Amino acid sequence: MAIVIFLLHFLGVSMDCPRVSVPLDRISRNLVRLTTLAGIALIAIGGLPAKAQNQEACTQLEAKLDVIKAADREIAEADGIIDAAGKSETEKTAAKEQKEAASKIKAAASKSNPLQYELNRLSTLPAELRVESSSNSLPGGGQAWFNIVGAPFSDERANVCVRLYQRTSPQPRSAAPPPPAQQKPPAQQTEPTQSENFTQVSIAQSYRFVDATDKNTPKYRIIFNVEAPASPQLQSTDRDYLLVAFFAAAKPADSKLLTYFTTKSVTHKMPAVIAALLFVSIIYIGLAWATYDLKDMGDLTGLSRDLYAVSPIRITAGVLGDSSISQVQVVLFTFIVAGLLFYLWLRTGLLASISADLLYLLGISAVGAGGAKYTATLKAELDKEANDFALAKGWYNWTPIPAAKNANLANLLMTGQRLDVYKFQVAVFTLVVAAYVLSSGQNDLGDVTISETMLYLIGISQGVYIGGKAITDRKTLIENAIKKMNALEKETDPAKKKEYAAAEETAKREFASFFQLEQDKPRDLPPPAPPAPIP
Repeated sequence: MAIVIFLLHFLGVSMDCPRVSVPLDRISRNLVRLTTLAGIALIAIGGLPAKAQNQEACTQLEAKLDVIKAADREIAEADGIIDAAGKSETEKTAAKEQKEAASKIKAAASKSNPLQYELNRLSTLPAELRVESSSNSLPGGGQAWFNIVGAPFSDERANVCVRLYQRTSPQPRSAAPPPPAQQKPPAQQTEPTQSENFTQVSIAQSYRFVDATDKNTPKYRIIFNVEAPASPQLQSTDRDYLLVAFFAAAKPADSKLLTYFTTKSVTHKMPAVIAALLFVSIIYIGLAWATYDLKDMGDLTGLSRDLYAVSPIRITAGVLGDSSISQVQVVLFTFIVAGLLFYLWLRTGLLASISADLLYLLGISAVGAGGAKYTATLKAELDKEANDFALAKGWYNWTPIPAAKNANLANLLMTGQRLDVYKFQVAVFTLVVAAYVLSSGQNDLGDVTISETMLYLIGISQGVYIGGKAITDRKTLIENAIKKMNALEKETDPAKKKEYAAAEETAKREFASFFQLEQDKPRDLPPPAPPAPIP
C-alpha cells in the first residue's frame, strides 16, 4: 500500500483531494522520470535484455560494413587534420596518405557493390578470431556451429553482434591460399564476379556457454543453417564462410571488428541417407541370416515365409521361443543409433559423440532386456523331481512349436490370449522415443536431450514389465501337478485315478505351453544307429 501511495505522489496525484484532477503534462513528465529511473536500475543490476545491447552493436556493425560512408568519414577526418593550423607536417602527411587510401577504396567500391567489396576485402585479412567448428564437412540442409573462443565475445556483459556470410568457393579447397605478399591491397582489388558474391547466412541461435571440458574458457556459439549444395551430381561443394564479429565498447576507439574466414566442404544429404540405409540393411539382413532356422517357419510358405524370416520379432525371440518386447526395443534403439552415427560420419567426417541422455536410454533398454532374459532363464528350470519325471515320461521329446505360431506381433503384446498392459506400455514409449531420437539426432547425437521424467518413465515401464514376467509363475503349477501325479501314480481307487488324470492333464498342458512344445507329439528323431558287428 505504501508503494502505491508513493507512486501516486510521484506522478502528481494528491490523495487529499476528493476529486482527483491532475494535468496530463505533469503525469507524462513524471512517467518519463519513472521510466528513466527503472532503466538505470536495470542497468545497475545487469538486468537489461541482451537483445537491446546487441542491437546497438549491430547498428554500428552495419555502419562499419558500409565502406563508402566509412571512407567518407575517414576523408573528413583527414581534411580536418590537414586544414588544422596547430598540426605538424608529419601529422598532415599521414592524414594525406589516409585520405588518398580512403579515396581509392571509395572509388573502387563505387564501381561495384560496396558491401560485396568490403566482404571480399575482409575475407583476405588474417583471421583475428579463435574459432572452433562443429566439423570439417558441413551437412547441407542441416545445421552446424562455430564457437568464438575467449574474450570479449564470451563475456556475458559484452555488447556484441555477429554476422555470417557464405559464397561458393571460387577455387578448389585443395588449392593453397596465395601468400600475403601476393594478396592485392584493398585499393587494387578487382570487382567481384557473381560467383564470388557473399550472401548472409541465417543464424538459428547464438549464445554464450561454458564447455564442460574447459570451464576456464567461456565460448560464444553461433548455430546456423547450412544450405544444401546446388550440385546436381549430388557431390559435395566447397563453400567459403566469413564470420564478422563486432564488439561495441563504451569508448568508440575501443570497439573492435574481427573476422574469421574459412572454406568448408558442404555435403549432400541424400547420398548419406542412402548409404546409411544400406549400412543398416546389410547388418540387419546378416542378423536375420545368422538367426534363421527353417523349423521356425512352420506352415508358412511363399511371401509370408520370406517376410517372417526377416521379422524383428522372430530375430529377437526369447529363450523359450516366445516374443520379447524388451529385446525388440534393444535392437530398435541399437539400429537407430548406429544408423545415425554412420549417417553423421558421412555428412561431417567425424564420429559424432553421444549425449549422456541417449546413453542412459540405451543402458535402461539393455538392463531391461537382460533382466527379462534372466527372469525367463530362472523360470525355465524345473526342480529335480519334476525334471526327472518329465524326462522319464519323454515330455522333453515332444515336437517344438514353430516360432511362427508363437513369436508374432499378437503375442508381442499379449499374454494368455489377453492384452498384456506391461508389454503395451513398453511398446508405446519405445515407439515415441525412437521417433524422437530419429528426428532430433540428424544433426548431432551429442545434442539429443531426453527429459529425466521420460527416462524415469521408461525405467519404470521396464521394471513393471520384468516384474510382470516374474509374477507369472507357471513353473510352480507344473511342479505341483507332477508331485500330485507321483503321489497318486500307484493308487487303484477310481476316484484317485480321476485325480491323477486331472493332474496329468494339467501338467502336460502347462509343460507344453511353458516350453513351447506340441503336447503328446514326439519330435522326429533320427533312427538309432545299427548295432556294431560282433567281432
